[in-house]
Amino acid sequence: MTMIDANLAKKQKSTKRCGSVCDPILITPTNYAATEQSIWRAVLVQALMDASSNSKKKENIQWKEEALIWLRGKSQDFLMVCHYAGFEPEFVRLMVQRALQRDCVWRLPPGTSEKAIKKRSEGMNLRECTQIR
Repeated sequence: MTMIDANLAKKQKSTKRCGSVCDPILITPTNYAATEQSIWRAVLVQALMDASSNSKKKENIQWKEEALIWLRGKSQDFLMVCHYAGFEPEFVRLMVQRALQRDCVWRLPPGTSEKAIKKRSEGMNLRECTQIR
């Protein structure tokens, strides 16, 4: 047996033991659905990115306007994407509205979330609020 044959046999043996990424057995209905859902969620994220763009390019300005209309509207396309993404359309619109109000800053500074503000109004200090998870 040559060195090449030995390496090939070893590779085939390890593939049989642990499976290949392309092995159909590894693609279950559960993880397939989650992967498909992730793709549709990415469509929503891209629309939000387009809607929050500050680009001065004519093409990007047009995409921004179209994204805002699409995200705020009730088109069948929007409803379908929300459905496949696993979200209620009204929930998506609310989250988009909030994100656009804060210029799509994804992480709020410590102590400025709705939860922290509520706790602070109930008498807790800022340090205690930031330790709540």
